[in-house]
Order: sequence, then C-alpha cells, then structure tokens
Amino acid sequence: MAGQTITVNRKKYAVGLFWQPVGTGFIARNYARNLARNVDKKLNLFAEYRAMVGLGGRKYGQRSGQISAAAEVMEGFAEYMSFLAVFQVGKQFYLVAARNGIILQDKVFDSEQVARQEYVKLSEIPDWGAFFAPGSWAMPRAAERNLADLLNGHSHAGLRSISH
Repeated sequence: MAGQTITVNRKKYAVGLFWQPVGTGFIARNYARNLARNVDKKLNLFAEYRAMVGLGGRKYGQRSGQISAAAEVMEGFAEYMSFLAVFQVGKQFYLVAARNGIILQDKVFDSEQVARQEYVKLSEIPDWGAFFAPGSWAMPRAAERNLADLLNGHSHAGLRSISH
C-alpha cells in the first residue's frame, strides 16, 4: 500500500483513498474522523468530494493539499454516472470505478496483469455507463483516454488533515 500517489504532468495526485458516502446531516471532517478510527487509525487525511469522503494518510506518501485523482477523473467524466476506467501512468496502472456518482474503487497497481484482472472482474458487473482502458488491452466496448487530459489540478477535493 506504500506510495499511494501518481505523478501526471509533474504534479502529484493522491490515489488509493478509502471512499465512503457521507450521510445527510453529518459534517465531512467529523464523519472522516470517526470513520478513520474504525477503519485504520493511520488514515489521518481526508478529501471531501460531493457527498463522499476519501481517507488517506501521510504514511502512504500523501500530503495535505494534494488533489484526489479520482475526484478529478469524476469531473472529467461528468457525463457518466457509472464508468470503469484504467489508465497507464508510467509503469503503473490506475483504476477508477464509479457507480451512480459514487467512487467504488480508486487504486493504483504496479502489475499490468493484476490491474487487468481487476478490470475484467469489475467489468462483469452489469450496467456500466462507459468503459475506458489502454488500447493495447483491446477490451470490448472500451475507449482509450489519456489521464493527463482529464486531470486539470483545479478540483476542490484536496486532502486535508482530519484533526483540526
């Protein structure tokens, strides 16, 4: 789990966040604090995006102020409520899965084979709005998109400290 960041166009983005919807009436920071206590006390950073919080930590190379790559991808694919996407970033593969506007998975893989297996497994779930994968994978119904075109670095989903 170490090294949960990717670099695109010389800018570091946080990936591998633990995403959860925030219930109505909850304050995102308080919800993130309680969630971190129950999941992993080393998760000391959170990003707020729409009605979700994503938990991360300094232990994983993430820093306060870093923007969540998953939130940026969600913005880039705003026309899709549900999508499954994999992008090659250097020697790594970055997978983002969203259903009904909720981020299900936000993960980076060092192995192409493992990333491909995860993509195939998730693609078996019905009713995806769109599929995106590297062209070399030749996945049916999948289009190839460049991650650098989606990430503009202007998302409001930056990581902040859970503690005040």
